[in-house]
Amino acid sequence: MYIIGVSGKRKVGKTTVANLIAEQLGKTKKVEVIAFADMLKDVCALVFNMPRNLFDAIDLKEVKVEPCGMSPRQMMQRVADSLKKVAGERIFVESVAAKLKDAKVRGADVVVIHDVRYPYEAELVRSNSGTVIHVVRDRRPLTNDVIDMHSSEKGIDLCVNDMVIKNNYSMSRLESLVEKQLMNINV
Repeated sequence: MYIIGVSGKRKVGKTTVANLIAEQLGKTKKVEVIAFADMLKDVCALVFNMPRNLFDAIDLKEVKVEPCGMSPRQMMQRVADSLKKVAGERIFVESVAAKLKDAKVRGADVVVIHDVRYPYEAELVRSNSGTVIHVVRDRRPLTNDVIDMHSSEKGIDLCVNDMVIKNNYSMSRLESLVEKQLMNINV
């Protein structure tokens, strides 16, 4: 089973790139798309008594929700920080490691992780002979200094076998860039 991790700061197109990878590879392989934040989103939905899809919706992640006065992204950042203090910073890595084992049992050929944000998350991908793809965009919309200063927005270092996709163009151009990078991966 091959693992592809997609990394980048918020609003650069990580999930879009992951879905394009899944769509392209899914023509000939069994592909699953997962996230380090899946468990976090489930917990937040329970803690804040909100629909789970609110934490996935790109257009709603930045909108403050009453009565807590935080956006879903801010809720996730705060809950993640608290969980890491209690259970250790690798709590989400352990969750994804278990999901990877399950995916292998289900016969997945490729697993795409669409939210690699920390070095130890990238290490999980690389230590399993996977590839990390960094998505970058020259101009990111809707910057928010408080959110952008969070540790999840610092980004990870580019390593020797990592790949970069510049998402500065149209969707059709992005599809072509993803396809080109996938030709360089022996999946």
